[in-house]
Amino acid sequence: MKNPTELNKNDPSSSLSDGGEARKLQYSLFMQAPACIALLKGPRHVFEFANPLYLQLVGNRDILGKTVEEALPEVKEQGFVALLDNVYQTGLPFTANERYLKLDRSGTGQLEEAYLNFVYQPYFDQAGKVEGIFVHAVDVTEQVKTRKVIEGHNKVLEMITTSAPLADALELLLRNIEKQSNQEVMGAVFLLDEEGTHARLAAAPSLPQEYVARIEEIAIGEEGGALGMAAYARKEIVIADIATDPLWKDSQAVHHGLRAYWSTPILSKNRVLGTLDLYYRMPYTPTEADKKGMEFAIRTATLIIERKHAEGALRTASNESEKRKRLYETITSNTPDLIYVFDLDYSFAYANEALLQMWGRTWYDSIGKRLLEVGYEPWHAEMHEREIDRIVVTKQPVRGTVSFPHATLGKRIYDYILVPVLNEQGTVEAVAGTTRDITDIKRAEESLAEKNKELLRINNDLDNFIYTASHDLKSPISNLEGLYNELVSEMEDNDTLAQLKEMIEESFERFKNTIKDLTEISKVQKEKEDDPEAVHLEEILEDVKASTYHQIVKYQPVIVTHFTVPIIEFSRKNLRSILYNLFSNALKYSSPTRKPRIEIATYSQEDFVVICVKDDGMGIASTGLHKIFQMFQRLHTHVEGTGVGLYIVKKIVENAGGRIEVESELDKGSTFKVFIPHVNG
Repeated sequence: MKNPTELNKNDPSSSLSDGGEARKLQYSLFMQAPACIALLKGPRHVFEFANPLYLQLVGNRDILGKTVEEALPEVKEQGFVALLDNVYQTGLPFTANERYLKLDRSGTGQLEEAYLNFVYQPYFDQAGKVEGIFVHAVDVTEQVKTRKVIEGHNKVLEMITTSAPLADALELLLRNIEKQSNQEVMGAVFLLDEEGTHARLAAAPSLPQEYVARIEEIAIGEEGGALGMAAYARKEIVIADIATDPLWKDSQAVHHGLRAYWSTPILSKNRVLGTLDLYYRMPYTPTEADKKGMEFAIRTATLIIERKHAEGALRTASNESEKRKRLYETITSNTPDLIYVFDLDYSFAYANEALLQMWGRTWYDSIGKRLLEVGYEPWHAEMHEREIDRIVVTKQPVRGTVSFPHATLGKRIYDYILVPVLNEQGTVEAVAGTTRDITDIKRAEESLAEKNKELLRINNDLDNFIYTASHDLKSPISNLEGLYNELVSEMEDNDTLAQLKEMIEESFERFKNTIKDLTEISKVQKEKEDDPEAVHLEEILEDVKASTYHQIVKYQPVIVTHFTVPIIEFSRKNLRSILYNLFSNALKYSSPTRKPRIEIATYSQEDFVVICVKDDGMGIASTGLHKIFQMFQRLHTHVEGTGVGLYIVKKIVENAGGRIEVESELDKGSTFKVFIPHVNG
């Protein structure tokens, strides 16, 4: 390999360290840049230079002086050598965002996932011929994986709110864990039986079926070995190597290619619900990052299982109530419902065994007695007497809910219905009643409500995570940008440096915009709505025009306004955000074949003020309309952006009790309508 001081002047790599102070600064810039930088030479793409971050990216392999295919053989089949060939042959740069690849960083043949934002930029000799390729990349693996984890857990949380089967929700959770892991991992969830002596397999989407058949039910205790030990000991169990650990007793696991095991108990209020188990294809010990991911997964699994238990209890109680309804016509001594008949003088003509037990009385000292005589409180007795009188007059049933004490069970909640008993002449001659104990149903409903609160809390935790991640990234990127500016200020300008400065500054800007968008999303979801004030639309629009001045100069749009409602009671900053996003989108996505026309109008419709923004731009295909309000969704990738503007608009409007609608036709334009509730509406 050439020493950097021996490279010719027209080769970017020659400016790295060959003599002058400016070149030494350039070399220092490359070495300290907050990005992965490499220089490739010739048609076979030989590594001439790679900075520390690039070497770290590829596992600190010995790559200098080698071709890309020799140094990184795994990337050829992934299409990267072909991309380099095309850049070298055409002289055109190639840019990619969040490009997926797998790298053999450990040198063992085990490929690790990564995501990169990168540029392949050709550089030329004095004759204008491509001499090599400058590589500038940013490793965004953690950001992409964090987003995917959040998206995956959100899908699981959405699934459980739609009453999906427990097995389906757990399977989706496991697939998310498997997909996001850097290792070849397979997950399983076991749930304890009511006795707590056995755990039954609830979900294992990727384990070999032959092995699944062996572990469908496992004993909880020391005799079961590692399987079931986490539930028994109430702590995580890690088997780094199944083949050698004496705690592992199932020899068939290795036969099925399973080499490591990690089991974590799923606990709720110190009660074991089950375990979340991970199997690895090679010996492995979980890292701290793995454990943080497992903690998040356990919280989600706990919420799923607890919610399903609450739903099951409610369903069981409701089913029992339905069963009791079918038995109303059969008065037996062992029905749990309270069944009785009143004579018109308010005395009991009949009371079943369940009612007598509730009173703590016998048939003989109850029949013929009135409500006060069998222990009803005055308010309760008077209420039923009024209801009996009403039934006699109206011949219509009466239904209600009431709380009163049971002789042995304490205070209970009851649902009752009183119906008229008619004689042959159609006259009411008695009033029959049934009362059902709904205490367990009410408690199950309350438990389900508590689980819904927990779901909201987890969603808030996700919002806090986004906010914290974006906040914590601001300081290091600011420090790196300051270091970069300090270095650039001491360098001599030349064409190559100007080109590199532009690329690095664009990378800084994109990174800061992403952090800004994450922060804005978090604010929209966390902050309370500002107090509404009288906002003049013309003022807001002029502010938005000033902010988009360069776009207006570039596109020269015709802007038409018609404000039937010139003043709106709303948060000023949120109204500006709505108008800015819709107006700037109309400019950015204007048609290349005609001068843009943007119409902005307001009017009243029922209980809403409608802000309508119409353009004659590129339009949106009908198949994409349902995606445009989703986070990070972009249907036109040729325009700069992050895909969060419309998501933020929708959140602002919905948080205010409104809605947003869109109509669009490809190559004809789009119309967005924002419905904002009247303050007094």
